[in-house]
Amino acid sequence: MARPAIRKVLPSHSRREIYVAKSNVRRAIIREWMSLAREKRQSDRQAFAFTKPAVERYDLPRSRRTPHDVVMAWLRPRIGRP
Repeated sequence: MARPAIRKVLPSHSRREIYVAKSNVRRAIIREWMSLAREKRQSDRQAFAFTKPAVERYDLPRSRRTPHDVVMAWLRPRIGRP
C-alpha cells in the first residue's frame, strides 16, 4: 500500500519575504530622498517634512519603533550628502 506524500505547508509569507519587502521599501524611500535636489535634503527639518508623506505612501513593516523613527534612521546618514 502506497503512503500519501506529506507536504509541509509554509506560511503565506516567510521571514525572507518580509525582509525583502522591508529592503524594497527602504530602498525606494532612500532613492526618493536622494533624487530630491541637494538644497531640499540638507537638514533634519527637511528630512522630517519628507518622512510624513513617505510613511503614508509606503506600507512599512512592523517594528517597535514608530514608522517615522524608522524612516528617519534610514535618512539620517544621507542628510546633507551630495
